[in-house]
Amino acid sequence: MSGGPERVARAERFIALMAVVFVIVAVEVYFSLPVGRALSLRAEVVNASPSPAASGVASGDLAAAPPIDQGLPLSGSSSPGATALPGSALLSTPAASRPASAARSAAASSGGASRATTASKAGASRPSGAQSTSTPRPKPTKTPSVKPPSSPTRVSINKAIAYFRSAQLTQGGFGPSGQTASMTPWVVQAIAATGADVSGFKRSGGRSPIAYLQSLDIDGEALSGSGATRNPANVYTKMIIAYRAAGASSSIKAAGSKRIDLVSRLLAYKNSQSGAFSATQGGASTYAAISTTSWAVIALKAARVSSSQYDESVSWLARQQESNGGFSFTPGGAPDADSTAAAVQALRAGGVAASSPTIKRAIAYLHTQQMTNGGFVSGMGAATNAESTAWAVQAIRAAGQNPAGAAWKKGGKTPIAFLLSLQSGSGAFYHYGTTLAAPLLTTSQVVIALSGKTYPL
Repeated sequence: MSGGPERVARAERFIALMAVVFVIVAVEVYFSLPVGRALSLRAEVVNASPSPAASGVASGDLAAAPPIDQGLPLSGSSSPGATALPGSALLSTPAASRPASAARSAAASSGGASRATTASKAGASRPSGAQSTSTPRPKPTKTPSVKPPSSPTRVSINKAIAYFRSAQLTQGGFGPSGQTASMTPWVVQAIAATGADVSGFKRSGGRSPIAYLQSLDIDGEALSGSGATRNPANVYTKMIIAYRAAGASSSIKAAGSKRIDLVSRLLAYKNSQSGAFSATQGGASTYAAISTTSWAVIALKAARVSSSQYDESVSWLARQQESNGGFSFTPGGAPDADSTAAAVQALRAGGVAASSPTIKRAIAYLHTQQMTNGGFVSGMGAATNAESTAWAVQAIRAAGQNPAGAAWKKGGKTPIAFLLSLQSGSGAFYHYGTTLAAPLLTTSQVVIALSGKTYPL
């Protein structure tokens, strides 16, 4: 039949149009009835109630949070309310602080519910059969996001960073003349431990700390000491750790103004028979061998060399443990908290498990060196001090324990609380009491500990 398909199409369009009209009329009649108005009102009530997503409280986050000063923001997290503690969950944060994808989902859900409610209210307010009128949409009320207060630990670290900035020289280093080369690597380690960009840490018109280190004659610095203070191996270890922490690993093989290989320089102080490192080339002397070996293992781990370069050293170090669990500075010496803390971190870096008897005995020894103010001493009878406490805190963490936990409270105070009590108004930390001995060195070591880091950084 001529024109058949066109007539069929017109008939189909007419039927579809009538169906649309029928649906519109049905909707208008529906919302004029009590049931329709009741459902519309329920939708408004549900939409008005704050949902977990809107209030920033996630399901399962209603349990009491741990004290805020027991942890720091998670590494790499921009959420100021998220803390990392042994065995703890991620604390809830305001919606404004959640990841963008979650925020978008919450916004989409909220917006969709609001649109549905607005449509329902418009339908309920019109009598049956009345012509639809435009109703202005109310502007959404913004709920101000509440930023969690900074923890005392984070506040303390920020003050210390401000102190470092005030103490930095235009050349990029830190410390008074004659000590700049020795102090700067420690400060670099501390800055890096906080997560700050070391390469961008500079005074206006000045150089970065790494640029300063690259200007040094490191061999000259290593060989400049005399007597008991001369330990070239320790100079090389300190530089390796600083470069690695600052993200300048390539400079480890081309360090200082002469672009020397720091790993090769350090290995020259290793005893090929025992694996121990000391202050003399070839490890010929045993003086300071325990301390030097601890830091050498940490540095070699930081440099990411093959473990075959330090496996013997780790075994030798473990054999130096005293019957009481502690480690001394040099073979035959009395154990102390500083040397024990360094040994624990070196052994852990070298692959010794936290559950091993060696680590457990060392941690038990550190317990005996903690005093009632929460701090640690370096040898019984000495005063509690910032440096010994900072190193102990790092060893405790390396052993998988929480230095802010109940197990490390002495006299009701933890090592973290003790460290925080030592900060001066300038941001620097006292050695003990109100004594500023070597504030740049002390502050660097405390900042590393408060940042939750252990060696190698």
